[in-house]
Amino acid sequence: MNDLMIAIPQNIENLQLPSPELLAYYNDLQRRVIWIDDFIDESLLFTVKRILNWNCEDADIPVEQRKPIHILIFSPGGELDFAFSLIDTIRMSKTPIVTVNMGNAMSAGLYILLAGHKRFALPSSIALLHSGAATLGGTASQTLASAQSYKNQLDRIKGYVLERTTIKTRTLNSRKDDDWYFTAEEQLQHGIVDEVIGSIDQLINKTGRFDAADTANPE
Repeated sequence: MNDLMIAIPQNIENLQLPSPELLAYYNDLQRRVIWIDDFIDESLLFTVKRILNWNCEDADIPVEQRKPIHILIFSPGGELDFAFSLIDTIRMSKTPIVTVNMGNAMSAGLYILLAGHKRFALPSSIALLHSGAATLGGTASQTLASAQSYKNQLDRIKGYVLERTTIKTRTLNSRKDDDWYFTAEEQLQHGIVDEVIGSIDQLINKTGRFDAADTANPE
């Protein structure tokens, strides 16, 4: 008996299927899910662009009816300039944005977590409030300008953390030179997140719509 032969049209015989990772990436985008799962750098600007595009798509949709954007964070931190570009965009977004600490939200990753209109953490997640570091050099005037710029940056971060958490000024000042780690329970205690997610069903349900009361004024 002859083997069964299947003729493959020439126009698709060299067609390659996308990788599972690429398929998952595009599926996530369709669901408005973005992962920040690496060092924070200029690649974060893609997330900024997506948020702007989704807000444009939603322009004629009432806020309470918009499909939320979800940013899932597992990051060791990174460059603050790119992080705050995203943070400003999240906070201005009329389309609701959920941030979730999926395990590690370190330094700049924590600041992005704080920007979410709703914020969640997995039970074993860790967050880090980093004291920061700077390298100054150059001429005397350049060094003074760099030092002032760094101080302004630290002041901005301090004000932002105080605004977005329940941490008291005195407590934050006393820990300003430390690397301050938070368990999931401590993230909840200090107002870093709104809820610790305890089950896979809860995690999946967080991808649903918010109630109108939650979305009417994200800030």
